Amino acid sequence: MKIRTSYCPADAERVYPLLVEFGRAARLAEPFSTQEEFCAQWESLVKLRTACTILAEEDEKVVGCLGMLFSPRVYWAGHMAAETFFWVKPSCRGSLTAARLLREFETEARRRGCEVVHVGHKSHFRAEEMERFYKKFGYRSLEVMYQKDL
Repeated sequence: MKIRTSYCPADAERVYPLLVEFGRAARLAEPFSTQEEFCAQWESLVKLRTACTILAEEDEKVVGCLGMLFSPRVYWAGHMAAETFFWVKPSCRGSLTAARLLREFETEARRRGCEVVHVGHKSHFRAEEMERFYKKFGYRSLEVMYQKDL
């Protein structure tokens, strides 16, 4: 399995099917109405170098992905990275794919000068499993977020 960091906008096309798979598994609406809209949005962020994707590839197919956004910290000096999507195909779970993606996320954040990283998970989807996973890698619960659709 190959893990790589991508600043290539074209990789958005390869990631989109995994995001749709995640959305269906988590009973969420699809992330964008079309693949083209998602790709255009992600391409604009990647071109600004405020986003990248960590890919797990097996036999030239994407089997896992983690999206990152970079930004300055608001209340403290420095920079942070935030995970925006994280999905590993069920057939690849238990093979350290998720762990390798998370480690590459941290490595890329350090390389970009970030002092902290933020990760999250959907409160209703595999929450206990994700909490154990993140704690195993030294993450701690920081805050609870709420959402309202407008």
